[in-house]
Amino acid sequence: MPSMPKNPSAINSLFISSFSRTQNSVCADIQGVQLTASPALAAALLKIRPNLAHHACKSAGTGNFKDRLVGALLPHVVEHVAIDLLVELTDATQTFAGATTWLDRETNTMCVRVGCTSDEPSLYFEATKKALEQAVHLLNRLLSEVA
Repeated sequence: MPSMPKNPSAINSLFISSFSRTQNSVCADIQGVQLTASPALAAALLKIRPNLAHHACKSAGTGNFKDRLVGALLPHVVEHVAIDLLVELTDATQTFAGATTWLDRETNTMCVRVGCTSDEPSLYFEATKKALEQAVHLLNRLLSEVA
């Protein structure tokens, strides 16, 4: 598990406090969720992960993620970045999906759940965990660069 930032309450940081598994998905409990994607962060992210613009996103209706990126809570952004990484790193025949839900508003903790349609989802658990960690790392790096 990634180590907690030196100052986890810092405004520009996200961290994974724990992981859990279900039959076909991995959930990362992410803290630091008061942050939302700024226009500068969205532009920087789309520049290095252009496929995010075409992700389907059911948040607040139909459409694609690009239409919802600015102003999105960062754990929701982590969800989409992790899925994008998984598609790049794994068998492209799998379909990955995610959901981001509040766990505790007082501690700013959300569950980012990512899973796949594989007949053997356990094959993807480690890759999913790694993708979630990489997504948090990427967003923290971009936050520090666009601040």
